Amino acid sequence: MIGRQSAWRAGSVLLAASFITLGTLPIVAHATVVGRDAGSNSSKSSASSSAIQGQAVLVGTGNIASLAPAAGGSAKPMNMSRRANLGGKPARNPVSAAVMPAITGAALSGNRTLLHNFDGVSDLDNANTTGYILAPPDQGLCVGRAAFEGGQEVVLEPVNISFALYSTSGTELLGPLALSFLYQEPNFPTEFISDPRCQYDKATGDFFFTILAFNPNGSESHLDITVLHQDGSLDTYRIDTTDATGRGCPCFADQPLLGIDSQNLYISGNEFPISQPSPYFNGAEIFAISKSQLAASVAANYVEFPHISDGGILIETLQPAITNGSAPAEYFLHSFTVDAFGNNSSFDHRLGIFALTHQSAVTGGGTPTLSNPTILNSETYVQPNLAPEPNGYVLNPDDDRMQQVQYVNGNLYAALSTAVSIKNDATRTGIAWFQIRPSLKGSLTVNASIAHQGYVGAAGTYLLYPAIAQGHNGIVEIGFSLSSTTRTPSAAYVTGTGSDVTGFGPIYVVATGTGSYVDTFTCNGSAPPGCRWGDYSWATIDPLTDELWFGAEYTPPLSRQISNANWGTRIFEVKA
Repeated sequence: MIGRQSAWRAGSVLLAASFITLGTLPIVAHATVVGRDAGSNSSKSSASSSAIQGQAVLVGTGNIASLAPAAGGSAKPMNMSRRANLGGKPARNPVSAAVMPAITGAALSGNRTLLHNFDGVSDLDNANTTGYILAPPDQGLCVGRAAFEGGQEVVLEPVNISFALYSTSGTELLGPLALSFLYQEPNFPTEFISDPRCQYDKATGDFFFTILAFNPNGSESHLDITVLHQDGSLDTYRIDTTDATGRGCPCFADQPLLGIDSQNLYISGNEFPISQPSPYFNGAEIFAISKSQLAASVAANYVEFPHISDGGILIETLQPAITNGSAPAEYFLHSFTVDAFGNNSSFDHRLGIFALTHQSAVTGGGTPTLSNPTILNSETYVQPNLAPEPNGYVLNPDDDRMQQVQYVNGNLYAALSTAVSIKNDATRTGIAWFQIRPSLKGSLTVNASIAHQGYVGAAGTYLLYPAIAQGHNGIVEIGFSLSSTTRTPSAAYVTGTGSDVTGFGPIYVVATGTGSYVDTFTCNGSAPPGCRWGDYSWATIDPLTDELWFGAEYTPPLSRQISNANWGTRIFEVKA
């Protein structure tokens, strides 16, 4: 999650031994300027350069029962940040009142009945398992039945550089352990890993885990895919992402995003040079990997679509959908967070959508079809505001990039952070959400319409990093973090008002933070860029009940904190 605010989404900040020195990075995109008020519904931009075929190499096997705890010892703080300083971060330019979304704030309410609600991984676990501290968490979460745990349903949470396995009631069944074990990587930071994700696949019964990795000397990078099978066996695959011939490369696929459908696993990343500073950003890239071959423990075919653009702008953060059930295509969605020159956009009112068809071709060694991009006119979204805490510090909500996308019952559900003007209050950070109905016109054109859209916000309160999904009885819910001058960083959610959602009800706080967030390496009081937070929450659908699980960052009880960086995660299941 290397920081897009100065280009890299320099995600996890490292307190540890010397690693890589990074500088600020202005993004330079080779693209044509597109007006902010462009009203067209489609784009003639090329979706990508030529597709690249390859095979994900099976590099190791193991069993989850054999994973052993690492001896972490005390954390080794050194003011070392992958995000470096953000001196090159574009300013949060003010926007006019006419542009700012104006809404009536939602009420904050006591919690409804939750099915499950417990603490997940915290930075204390990083310290105990590896001896290192990082921030922010990089939330991963998946839920499914596990024969290796007696057939019970389990919750797996990879976060940052640690992971744990829980019963649905929150009992630790395994871990916390160093995440490098799961991916059969050398101990962190001998190999740097970041942005873990996971997804349970009901069709195969497998748990799929992904992460990025690169070596400290900056010469090589790759994506790891680990498949956890029902018998507890583990297969780890590797895809090289060094791209030695690209601009400024060797490169890596930053903030790898995870999608899945009936045919393939999808990873979308942002290609940046490993060594910093660098003037280059090479755009989003998609990897479509054969799911059946991963499940069969054989070398898995993949197809890469590199350097993807939309409307003449190299895309950053192209979210693949978690596709639930049947779908005519795998869809990818993005917001317009940067302009043609790589600068942060103050606001926009467009979304971009792609479709990948002929997905089964990947397994057979062929190439699926990636559509041309289609641009949708949407409600306005605005660079979010820094979120204050009671201690006077501020949390950094990053920007208005697209967060997690779910495809359910013919609809895409998506959300992102945005500034909002609250009636009878002030400008705060809230949520813009979208329900999109996509369809295809041949293989190269996506027809899509926005069925519903809207905002969630609250007076005096800042809502950070939304994750949205539709679950049982068609109910749509959003999980997120929240903070204010009087409320410590907490985990919360909202529920949609009806199966065909047109809005959301009150905000329910599921876990109130214990103290304000502080770390000793990104926080600098109330001044920008503020303390690192996020970079995302996560939502996943329970495969047995269709209820919704969420993982979100907050400040946990003191027994789960470490003073150098006192973040933790909260895992909860909501009754629709």
